[in-house]
Amino acid sequence: AALPLHVGALDAKKKLTNASPTLISMPDAPSVLILGWMSGETPRFLAIPDPYGTAKGDDWLLINSTTTPVALQIGANSKPVVITASSHQAHHITVPSNGGAAVTLADRKNGEWQTFYSTYWPIHPDKRCLILLVQDNDRIRVKQIFDELPGEPETAGVTNH
Repeated sequence: AALPLHVGALDAKKKLTNASPTLISMPDAPSVLILGWMSGETPRFLAIPDPYGTAKGDDWLLINSTTTPVALQIGANSKPVVITASSHQAHHITVPSNGGAAVTLADRKNGEWQTFYSTYWPIHPDKRCLILLVQDNDRIRVKQIFDELPGEPETAGVTNH
């Protein structure tokens, strides 16, 4: 299935200047995450299955929308995970929460892995993390997005009789 999405400006009469929708291929999944970003002047979209409803703080979602594989290491003693080009994967991190972890990302140049991003990220027990890798010409941009996890339903002010 495809989701039609209209992209573009409106004219003076509030009508779309481009009436042809962009079609986003939708995965067959109970919940879907739709991402959008600009690549130069062109909007790009990606729809992926999203296990948000069952996610825990150590269940991260790695999204590589670039044209190259990327290796990601979360925690200095953790084994790096390779995210293939144009793919996504769930990743269970093994570093303790309520602290932080060294993070390194690398891509292949001349047949060898070379670090292009290195930092220290917080690890939250009550938030999952989405790591989004997008192509920006010859660079790979890294975006870390924390997501509040679904909690127990609000029961404040509710009484049972």
